[in-house]
Amino acid sequence: MKEKNPRKGHSDYSDELKARLPHFGGAPLEKVKEYLLNSGFENIQILDLKEVRDAQKEKMPLGERIVRSYQYYLICGRK
Repeated sequence: MKEKNPRKGHSDYSDELKARLPHFGGAPLEKVKEYLLNSGFENIQILDLKEVRDAQKEKMPLGERIVRSYQYYLICGRK
């Protein structure tokens, strides 16, 4: 069995598998909010976790910092 490199993440997924995943690479914030609303959640609050993103980027090599563009957020609601 081939050992998986955890640093590669999902990069070795086949194109066919990626096409079947509804939000490969992450769901957009508005889509997550829509899912919560459609599931009966109210008082939805969104907190941008910019500090997490900035701290992570500090440790990345320059090349990765330039090409990576993550959005981290906390989203919660009441049901």
